[in-house]
Amino acid sequence: SSCYGRCAMAAQVAMTPLLRPAQASDLGPLAILARETYSAAFGHTFEVAADLASHLETHLSEAAVALWLAEDRVTVAELDGRLVGFAHFGPTLKGSYGGFPHEGDPALHRLYVARDLLNAGVGGTLLRAALANMEAMGRDIYLDVWEENHGAQRLYARHGFAPLGRVKLETASGADAGFDFVMVRRRVAG
Repeated sequence: SSCYGRCAMAAQVAMTPLLRPAQASDLGPLAILARETYSAAFGHTFEVAADLASHLETHLSEAAVALWLAEDRVTVAELDGRLVGFAHFGPTLKGSYGGFPHEGDPALHRLYVARDLLNAGVGGTLLRAALANMEAMGRDIYLDVWEENHGAQRLYARHGFAPLGRVKLETASGADAGFDFVMVRRRVAG
């Protein structure tokens, strides 16, 4: 007798992360996960090393993550007690995302998954949960994604996002960092 069916099902269940709202106690681990995943994915794209350090301090430090927790929504994915990913979403600020959205339109600000779990479904699970929250607003949903991050672009396209424009990435030194594509998921009329 083979355990193939039962074993495969058990492995799938074991890989299903627990999703929950981030809590204040997640601040340190969340900031570490954000910096590690960002550095692994994009660190090589910075022409000036100080620009990466500046970005991490400005956008992914514990102080920055504390602001996310205070002002936006953050859903974390936990697997066996370890934070393995998160979705950070909330309203857009005036002029953000290239000025495409109206102020207050919902946006997926960040979706990061631990490097060892990329392509394991964690990102899609987090994205669906974030979209369910944002869809309740009945407005278009925005995000931006680095022009060379083709895997993320495919994920977003599978969930109804379409390219809208692009925005030049800013660095502390002014060195070239390429562009982000701004994508939109139009609200469902109803």
